[in-house]
Amino acid sequence: MKTLCVIGSGTAGVISACRLLSDTKYNVHVIYDPTIPILGIGESTTAQIPMALYKAAKFSLWKDGDFLDATVKYGVKYMGWRPHDIYSRFPTPNHGIHFNNFNLAEFTYKRLKEIHGDRFTIIHNGVNDIIEHIDSVDVVTTNGTNKYHVVVDCRGWPETYEDYTTANIPVNGAIAHVKPTPNNFGYTGHTATKDGWMFTIPLTSRTGYGYLYNRDITSKEKAIENFAKVLKVNISSLAEDHRSFEWKNYYAKKFFTTRVIKNGNRALFYEPLEAMSGYFYDDLMTYAINYINDKRGPREQNKFTVSDINSKLTLKAKYIEMFINYIYHGGSNYDTDFWKTTKKKCSDFLSGNEYFSDLTSVMKASDIHNRSDNQWYQTFTLQNWYDFDKQFGYHYWSDSRESKEW
Repeated sequence: MKTLCVIGSGTAGVISACRLLSDTKYNVHVIYDPTIPILGIGESTTAQIPMALYKAAKFSLWKDGDFLDATVKYGVKYMGWRPHDIYSRFPTPNHGIHFNNFNLAEFTYKRLKEIHGDRFTIIHNGVNDIIEHIDSVDVVTTNGTNKYHVVVDCRGWPETYEDYTTANIPVNGAIAHVKPTPNNFGYTGHTATKDGWMFTIPLTSRTGYGYLYNRDITSKEKAIENFAKVLKVNISSLAEDHRSFEWKNYYAKKFFTTRVIKNGNRALFYEPLEAMSGYFYDDLMTYAINYINDKRGPREQNKFTVSDINSKLTLKAKYIEMFINYIYHGGSNYDTDFWKTTKKKCSDFLSGNEYFSDLTSVMKASDIHNRSDNQWYQTFTLQNWYDFDKQFGYHYWSDSRESKEW
């Protein structure tokens, strides 16, 4: 039997292994170095992630939630972006989860081994190189070389960005802090701040906060100072008790070669608005499954080719980039340097953007009185797009006179 390989133990690595075990017939090896710490970010998901965990690992929020400190997520609540709160909900009956990222691999890999037995193997080794051949892939580890049919590379941020396209996204830094207070309020908080916005993630063991900002506008020291004010904690204590992250926003120029598939931060990294990166990682695996199984995609006349898949994933990356600019371009309740710069930059990005024009055409052509949660346009349903447009007050395709009950 052919053997597939996933390299990495972060969220994308775990989800990739789950999808390969549940949706292919092949053996799956996971290779990772347990001495390399995971980033521990991305603890809020879209609805696809708990479904992947359920299919492969029989994960149940009600039975297994305590292992991941998990809480249910019905959507996102935007606060401070407009005078009123804004809600972004998952289509009924879907839900995401909030979870402890540091526990995910240990829980899931143990469960996968219990369920799938010899089909699933964990190898604790560092990876030095990936060598692709016509009919196989060599993974060179610290303890020898293993040969595989296909490799999913989830090794995190790339060493260089020559093979990546920079995305137009406003924030590129974060200060993270945890309070030991458990919460379970059913949504991820997206609170606008003078420097960007703050996420709030409720877990059964703690509540996580992340202060997102633009390093070209706000210094790390100023971000910590303003973050402390928002959290109402002492600045000096926060300066000592936090984790900081800096990144580029990007997507790969090529996600697939014949036998190596990039996923996770190796494929794309966008800021955490609406957990769109995690959505992309799972969607990428749908293409990977069809490719590995040599199946046709939905409504496709021909089998997926590497070129076709790369084009489709690039398009999806650009649509998510467009969505993020769409959310930001109207600004927030703050009139600061960040928001002035961001409003102009994102508005300029949307002006003449072919994907935004296409979305507008689709939405204007749809019957707003017969919208369905089953009608999708890229990452969201038509109902979601309508609700965004109305609640943010854009009215590109919503009627400003129409009321909406929440």
